[in-house]
Amino acid sequence: MPRLVDHEQRRREITTAARKVIAAGGLDAATFQAVAAEAGISVRLIQYYFGTKRDLMLATHLAVVEDWGKGFAGA
Repeated sequence: MPRLVDHEQRRREITTAARKVIAAGGLDAATFQAVAAEAGISVRLIQYYFGTKRDLMLATHLAVVEDWGKGFAGA
């Protein structure tokens, strides 16, 4: 039986890994290879979900803004 994957959860895992890589080494450090290593997945899987580095960085930025908004609303 095929595994069921929560695609939104997978995207969050990848953007969380990207945030960690960026926090540790800056935007230049956020290569597909570095993010894949941090997330424990293949580069191909990141390409499947995001296509380009630009799309990955945009999704990561939006995740940061969304998390900030949640924290701001709770203050």
